[in-house]
Amino acid sequence: MNEEALLQKYFPDLGESQRNQIFKYRDLLIEQNQLVNLVSRKDTKEQIFVHHILHSMSIAHFYTFNSNQQVMDLGSGGGLPGFPLAILFPETKFVLVDSIAKKMKAVQNMQDEMKLPNLEVIRSRAEELDREWDFVVTRAVAPMIKLMKWTRKQFKKSERDVDFKNGIIALKGGDLKMELATINNKMKKVPLQNYFPEIDHFENKFIIHVGMK
Repeated sequence: MNEEALLQKYFPDLGESQRNQIFKYRDLLIEQNQLVNLVSRKDTKEQIFVHHILHSMSIAHFYTFNSNQQVMDLGSGGGLPGFPLAILFPETKFVLVDSIAKKMKAVQNMQDEMKLPNLEVIRSRAEELDREWDFVVTRAVAPMIKLMKWTRKQFKKSERDVDFKNGIIALKGGDLKMELATINNKMKKVPLQNYFPEIDHFENKFIIHVGMK
């Protein structure tokens, strides 16, 4: 199934402008990846779309961000998952944060081309930022206990949904039993194959939500 068909199948409500933006971001990611190692250079064009962009977009099936929310993409690397999510949720503010200068320069180059009004790029460590977030999204950056430590004082108090508290939404894979065993916060864990049952790549990959406020 080609990339256009995948978007139509799994994100049928996506407008033409957003689809074009997704593909433009894909092309920019491939271009910048030749200069800076953002994702695996062994991945084909189609694999970059599925393994990285569609993977990031899966969060939109798990949670719908609203226009009043501010979201940090912690350890954004090549702009993942924050860039695709900013395209999907144009009324939500996304701030892409990473401490590695060359990666953030590449992400800023992509933003200079895309000019998404709801996206900001910051080179910093997450724990050094004096800001508050509704959510932190992240993708294969660190164990959950570290993510919680780095961000624990940065969340707004949740008033929107008592069953879905402000907190961390992380994309993770593999055996997470030991990593998640010590987390006492209210947690949700959803297999990505719930959303993409026909894509083998998402087997044993999950979205984890840990409420922080």
